This record gives sequence, C-alpha cells and structure tokens, in this order.
Amino acid sequence: MKILVYSFLLITSLSFGQRVKTELVVGETSKQELLESKNKTWFQDIYDAYIPNEDDLEQITKLLKKQKKNQFEIYFGTWCPDSRREVPRIYKLLDLAGYDTEKVKLVGVKTDKKIPNISDEEREKLDVQRVPTLLILDKKGVEINRYVEYAQTTLEKDILMILSGENYKHSYLD
Repeated sequence: MKILVYSFLLITSLSFGQRVKTELVVGETSKQELLESKNKTWFQDIYDAYIPNEDDLEQITKLLKKQKKNQFEIYFGTWCPDSRREVPRIYKLLDLAGYDTEKVKLVGVKTDKKIPNISDEEREKLDVQRVPTLLILDKKGVEINRYVEYAQTTLEKDILMILSGENYKHSYLD
C-alpha cells in the first residue's frame, strides 16, 4: 500500500506544478549519461517507484532468455512527461528481466521529434511521431513491433504481448 501511495504522490507531484529538473538530451545517449545529468532526479524517482507485476516479469524474463538476440531502441524527449514516466520504467523492467541494458539504443529528440544524425530516408523509415517510442527488433534488426507513448494495458503486459508474438497494436494504430 505504501508503494501505491508513494507512486501516486510521485506522479502527482511530477504532473501538477512542481518543476521537474531536466536537461535537454539530443542524440544517442545512455542510461548512465541520464543519471549523470540534471535528468537523474526524475529518472531515478520513477525507476525506484515502479514495481512490475511479478508473473508478467517472470514471463518476459523467460522470453528474453529464449530469444536472446532481441534489440531495443528508445526514442524519447527529456522535455516530454510521457518519456519521463515510461523510459525509467522500461529500463527497470529490462534490468529486472536480466537484459543487458547497456545494449539499449537510447536516442533523445527535440520537440519536433526529428531523430538527429540520420538521413531523411532513415527518419521516414523509423516513423517516430510520438515519444517515447520503444522499438523491439529481432536479431537481424527487423522491427517486431513498437510500444508508443503509453500502455494499452500495463507496460509489462504490452511488452509481453509483443515478445510472445501476440497481436499487439500500440496506442495510435487503428
């Protein structure tokens, strides 16, 4: 119960009036670089508060071990409340599942959501329209599916659906 209250208070304080200290990050970065910047507070607070469903986490862990070569790319904005909520949670879920999060490609974008340092062709192919966008790729780098901005059910259930090959549509697909 304390955790639920803490999570509610944390999200409420981030959402209503308290200024969140952020530092604009544009381009490829890492979790460690976020933790060494002004972004540390919001990242660490959300990371610590998030407790995934144990049964879903166990299934995700098994699938990641079985599939071994899955790759993750996250496109986010430090200026974006959805990114500040979801990115730490994604990292915590992957950390708890035993995935080497050093392998996660993390790319910060400006408010125009234009991915820096790539061609217009590559940008169009990635089709990042909202942040955060989590791309889940197979071992050949081909996109399996994506998680966009917020969960349809819960973060862990959405990721589990994607990894298990179930029919999953993110928030902005008809």
